[in-house]
Amino acid sequence: MTFKLTRGETFSLALEEIDGVDLTGAACRADLKRASNGGAPGDATPIAATFTVTDSAAVVPGGGAGWVLIIGANETAGLAVGKYVVDAKIILPSGHTEIADLQRVTVMERVTQ
Repeated sequence: MTFKLTRGETFSLALEEIDGVDLTGAACRADLKRASNGGAPGDATPIAATFTVTDSAAVVPGGGAGWVLIIGANETAGLAVGKYVVDAKIILPSGHTEIADLQRVTVMERVTQ
């Protein structure tokens, strides 16, 4: 699945449940980078945008453990049209880290301004 992001609009993704991982007390960070040949870029690829991470229970009443990842409209306005990828790094209370599955994002220009 590829998510569509329109420049100049707020973009959000929900991250809930990672197979068999208890997310209680965990922290999360996520970045958006330009895709490399349609897949994961290397560490040297600059970060295009960093998501603001909010506990999903604070955003979705009755929501379970997880997060809502958000890039604001002002930040998306500065993104170049093209293909990007995002994953999330989850840091468990034990210090162990998990990486969420890579997701593809296509940044598009608005047609009507």
